[in-house]
Amino acid sequence: MGNIDKKFIVLGGAGDMGSNVVKYLHGLLGGESDNITIGDYRVKIAEKKALAIDEDIKVIKVDANKDRELIKILEEHDILINCIGPNFKYAIKIVEAAARAGINGVDICDDVEPTLKMLELNKTDSIFRDITYIYGCGWTPGLTNILSRRASELLDSLESLLIAWTGDPSSEGIAVIEHMLKIMTGKVASYKDGKIIYIPAGEGIERLKFPRPIGIAKVFDVGHPEPITLPKFITGLKNVSVKGGIVPFWATNFFKKNYVDKNRTNTPEKIHESALELKKLSQTDLKNAIVEIPSTFKVKATGILEGKIKNIDFSGAGRMEQLTSLPAALAAVMIVEGKINSKGVLPPEASIPTEYFLQEFQKHGVKINIE
Repeated sequence: MGNIDKKFIVLGGAGDMGSNVVKYLHGLLGGESDNITIGDYRVKIAEKKALAIDEDIKVIKVDANKDRELIKILEEHDILINCIGPNFKYAIKIVEAAARAGINGVDICDDVEPTLKMLELNKTDSIFRDITYIYGCGWTPGLTNILSRRASELLDSLESLLIAWTGDPSSEGIAVIEHMLKIMTGKVASYKDGKIIYIPAGEGIERLKFPRPIGIAKVFDVGHPEPITLPKFITGLKNVSVKGGIVPFWATNFFKKNYVDKNRTNTPEKIHESALELKKLSQTDLKNAIVEIPSTFKVKATGILEGKIKNIDFSGAGRMEQLTSLPAALAAVMIVEGKINSKGVLPPEASIPTEYFLQEFQKHGVKINIE
């Protein structure tokens, strides 16, 4: 990688995840920075983040709510990486702008509602079929989808997937906090016996083993898109569930008892208000109680190999920002290098060559265990 003469724009590049995408993209391009632009409405913050990485990284003001201006800016670039959140508000808006601008893209959307709409875009207009746009290409979904696809390649048939993760509560990004509240609220998608079902968030508690230093942790049913996309692109899948939890578990209980159970997360407006309050608490009252620890992932696949039942268990650990940002940056570079050739608006499992991706991914400090 490196020596790529293409113009990248990272939308939301001043945020927690976006600034890390810029950092990893800069590294993947061999330190070349004159073809990286941060697009964000928080220009001063973006300039500070850019300067911390490389003084040659450009910054441009972008307001994602101004469609015409956004499309015009995108037309001046070759590929975008979208990190503007919350995803349930901006993911569809950005992919539509990318299609109208005629440029390729990657995003880290991890919400179910926009994912359902993304699945239908290729049917609606040829402008979506003419670009390569990979959605849900972060940590979970993203890395977990690619590992699920890899499991299907290692087995004769793949029947069931249990995807699980643990996150730490230290992120102060509003979009991250909003997402955590949203996926713990109401009913969430799961795939059972070949059908999508909706089950209450927070139920189905299990104690699973994760990589050190986490060890055994409690996880529960959460609202993530993997059960929506994976069965559509991996033939034969009968069951897909996603479980997550915040470590330490008291943080999960704090979110649930003080916000979810008190109906403070049942509308986008309430979620935003609660997220602002939680951000303030993380900087004041809860600051000393929150300890930064790695986030983790687990993909447990069950299928058939040579006529026998076979289990494959992938797992790993890293900083949340790393696990989310590196897959997006890597996928974008693979697109411009011609290593991803699929056209249309697609999830990672339908577009990314798994073996090459996982080899490159592990060069950056995250080991993927397989049992």
